[in-house]
Amino acid sequence: MLTLSNLVEHLPDEISGELLNAVPSVVDEWLRAGLLNSLAGRLRAESIDRAIAFARDLIDPAPRVDALSSLAHPLPGEAKIDLLREAYTSAAQIEDDSARAETLTALIGQLPDEMKDAATREALAAARATVDPEMRAMLLTDLLDYFEQKPGFSVDEALSAARQIEKAASRAAALSALIGHLSPDQRQIIINETLGLMV
Repeated sequence: MLTLSNLVEHLPDEISGELLNAVPSVVDEWLRAGLLNSLAGRLRAESIDRAIAFARDLIDPAPRVDALSSLAHPLPGEAKIDLLREAYTSAAQIEDDSARAETLTALIGQLPDEMKDAATREALAAARATVDPEMRAMLLTDLLDYFEQKPGFSVDEALSAARQIEKAASRAAALSALIGHLSPDQRQIIINETLGLMV
């Protein structure tokens, strides 16, 4: 789908309509969402509603969120907010904790301000519920930017998750990803800890 995405950028606009017609024939839902993402911003106004309908037809909520949020990007005003709200609702339907956290985190930056706080806290709850330590550390690290001015979550929690990773190389990678969020004193400690895992 990456190849198709690159190809779409160089195709004449009139071809976009033909590609849109092909969307329902794509069996894999992530590939179908990827095609819709590639077409977002290139479709004529009369084709947008069809693209959104195709996105809504996706059964798996994760690719549905991906497609809806991409299609929302070029829309104006309330239409954009309404579609992002729909994407947010779909994200809450993702059963897997890590997938829900990852999807919500990716969506937060696109949401209107009045929705960001709830989405951020839902993503944090899902990240904390993620069983795999490596994935949990990654998800918590990704959320740090959204909690810099808010109580309830700090870099110490992400550090704790990173230190629970058994594989040394993965633990080193998780710790190094946190360095930019640390105080100067913490930073030197974690740099030394990370270097110790690499020898």
